Amino acid sequence: MRQVVTKEINSCWCGRDVTNQFEIRSYDYSYRTCANQFTFALCDCGSYVLVNRPVDEELPNIYPQNYLAYSPSQSRLVTTIRALNFRLKIRVVKKVMKHGFITTWLDYGAGAGELALNLRHMGVPRVFVVDAHSSIQSVLKQRELFVLKPEQLEELENVDVVSALQVIEHVPDPFGLLSEFFRLLRPGGIVLLETPSPAGLDFKIGRGGKWGGWHAPRHFYVFSESSLCAMIESVGFQIVSCTNIPSPYIWSETLRALLDGTRGGKFISFVTIRNPLFIVVAVAIEACLRLVRFKTSNQRIIAIKPSL
Repeated sequence: MRQVVTKEINSCWCGRDVTNQFEIRSYDYSYRTCANQFTFALCDCGSYVLVNRPVDEELPNIYPQNYLAYSPSQSRLVTTIRALNFRLKIRVVKKVMKHGFITTWLDYGAGAGELALNLRHMGVPRVFVVDAHSSIQSVLKQRELFVLKPEQLEELENVDVVSALQVIEHVPDPFGLLSEFFRLLRPGGIVLLETPSPAGLDFKIGRGGKWGGWHAPRHFYVFSESSLCAMIESVGFQIVSCTNIPSPYIWSETLRALLDGTRGGKFISFVTIRNPLFIVVAVAIEACLRLVRFKTSNQRIIAIKPSL
C-alpha cells in the first residue's frame, strides 16, 4: 500500500495546542487505502484530534468507490431496517419542534441520499442534500434529489432542519460548519447531529488503535459529549437533548480490526453492517448494556437556534 501525503495539525477546534498531548495511534483498518500510521491527540477540551491529516488532494484516495455511505446494502432486510431508523430520526426531530411541521430540510453529508429519500416519502416539500465528494454527486442527482455543492450553502436561509449524521467528525473545521448551520436555520430551527463517542464498551476494548470510531484517516475529530456540547453552545445553539444510540457499525469495525490476523479471522465475514443478523445481535447487546447504565459509542445531539 502507498503512503498518502499528510499535513501536521497542532491545534484543536477550540484553539488549544495539542502538541505533546496523550496520543493514540491507528491505521486504516476499514478500507486499507494507505499504509500510514495515524495519530490522534487528546485535547484538554475532551476532543481527539487527528494530527497527521491527509491533504485535500488525497480525499479521493481515502474515500474509495466502495465506501459504505456511498454504496447502500443490497439486502432488502438491511434496507428496511435503515429506512425504519431514518423515520425514527424524523419523528424525534418533529417531537422537539413547536409546530412539528417541516417544510425545508438540509441533509449535509448525504451519502447515497437514503435519509433524503425517506424525507421525501414522508412529505417534506423541500429537501436539499450536500456531499462534498464529487464521486457521489452524480448518484444523488440520479435519485432525483436537489443537490447543492458545499459552496452553495450561502444560497439557503430560513431552513427548518439541518441534519449531519456521522459527518461532523469528518470535517476539518467543525466549528465553522456549525456556524454555517446556525446562519441558515430559521429562528427555532433544529440541528440534528450524530457522531461517534469515546464512551462505549467497544471504545474501551479497541482504544489502543483498533476502535472502529477512529476510522483513520477519515475521522479528523472524535468528540466527547462535553466537548461536542461545548462547541455547539459556543456557536449559539441551545442543546435540547443529548442521548446515546446504538452503534452496530462501530462495533463491527472494532471487532473486524481485532479479529484481523488472528485465529478468529474466520468470523470477520459475519461481523459486518451488511449482515442483518449481526445488526440485530449488536443492537441487542447494546440494549442490554444500556439497561445496566453503560453508554454506547454513538451519540445524538439535537439543538435549537433560539427564537428572536
